[in-house]
Amino acid sequence: MECDGLDPEATGCGTGARTLKYDLVGTMRLEIRYGPACRTAWGKLTGAEVGDTVEIRVPPTRRQIDAVQSNHDKYTPMLYLPEAQDFSVEATAVAVNPKKRQVKQGSELSISVESTDLPTDRPTDLSTDPSTDPSTDLPTDVSTDPLAATSASGRAS
Repeated sequence: MECDGLDPEATGCGTGARTLKYDLVGTMRLEIRYGPACRTAWGKLTGAEVGDTVEIRVPPTRRQIDAVQSNHDKYTPMLYLPEAQDFSVEATAVAVNPKKRQVKQGSELSISVESTDLPTDRPTDLSTDPSTDPSTDLPTDVSTDPLAATSASGRAS
């Protein structure tokens, strides 16, 4: 649980991350992101307004919450996901800002995944063999930003 509460980008845990699930309401997109290198999850909110909130939870008691402070995007600090345990990861976004937009104030978006939905592959140590760098195989329309969605189209499974 050493990564609980930390920033996925600052720690490097966002490298190789993928979107496990997402949903949309108007311009708001909520994602559950998973970083296999650190076995962590975080919530990511895009298309939001200042004040809108994003929360990630591993019930019953572990959670991280944050609010958009500038621009239109925010991600939560990470939660470590224990191995060999059944659990769910839940994310919620709430449109708090009353600014006129496609998303009505008070709208809530919730998604969840189960521990069985986590990918079973382990990250490769790229420092020993640069030819195994998966970013070289990415289509040009997929972002290599570790905090960006890894799915160029459609919902992640």
